[in-house]
Amino acid sequence: MDGSEFIGIFKDGMKHGYGHYIWPDGCEYKGNWSDNKINGKGIYKWPDGRHYNGEWLDEKMHGYGIYSWHNGREYRGEYFNNLKEGHGIYTWGDGRKYDG
Repeated sequence: MDGSEFIGIFKDGMKHGYGHYIWPDGCEYKGNWSDNKINGKGIYKWPDGRHYNGEWLDEKMHGYGIYSWHNGREYRGEYFNNLKEGHGIYTWGDGRKYDG
């Protein structure tokens, strides 16, 4: 075992439905799974305080989501294949915003 832990639903031996996964490096995901992949809505947290709360497709940020950093920065908007794409609002820790 690699030290990871999954608490959730399995279907045909694969993670499927709602589950909570913790990796040995401290990253964790709470949300939906399909065929052993992160799919649907969920929250992914990194040990350094970043987190993404939004939609996933085949383990990539895809659809609407909110990505936050520990220093107050935040992006609310669309993702496509793990990249920010389309409309979004980026806010810096000092309150400045970009909307576009």
